[in-house]
Amino acid sequence: MNLAELKQHLNIEHDEDDALLAAYYEAAKDTLEGFLDLEIVDSDPTEGQIAMTANAKIAIYNITADLYDNRGELSSDFTKRMHNLTLSLRKF
Repeated sequence: MNLAELKQHLNIEHDEDDALLAAYYEAAKDTLEGFLDLEIVDSDPTEGQIAMTANAKIAIYNITADLYDNRGELSSDFTKRMHNLTLSLRKF
């Protein structure tokens, strides 16, 4: 995870929530992996895995943003947005 890039995506300039953002990022990655039923790896995916593509990274960042903005309570359109974000990833 690139914390600086994530904070830029979220328009966060302070450091007070860095630990929280890291935890939300991990939860977001776990959520996406569960939704896809695939493990996201940095390189050389094997069966049951998918590479960390730009689409996967943006999906994780957007899930992280949802968790951060709602402090743990998922927004009502989360499932629909999750579906739309992951359509290109599900072909694997």
